[in-house]
Amino acid sequence: MRIIIDIDVTHKDTCITIQAKEWSNELKEIVDYLQDKDVAPSRLFAVDNEQTILLHPQKIDYIYADKRKIFAAVGDKRFEIRMKL
Repeated sequence: MRIIIDIDVTHKDTCITIQAKEWSNELKEIVDYLQDKDVAPSRLFAVDNEQTILLHPQKIDYIYADKRKIFAAVGDKRFEIRMKL
C-alpha cells in the first residue's frame, strides 16, 4: 500500500481519496477508523528538520508548549507537533 500526503496551504479542507482494485477488509478498517472521531490517535505527526515523521504516543515522554508551538519529547530529542491537542 502506498500513502501519499499532499500538504499545501492552498487546500481549503482535508480530503482523503482511496484508490483500490476491489473492496477489502483492510479498506473497511481504514474507513471505520477515519469515521470514528472519538478514538485516540495511535500515532502523531511531528516535524523533524522540515521532514514529517510519525510518533507513537507510547514512546513520548512528555508534551509541552514553548513560544506558541507544541513539542513532544522522546528521550533527548524534541519534535514539533503541528496538530491541535
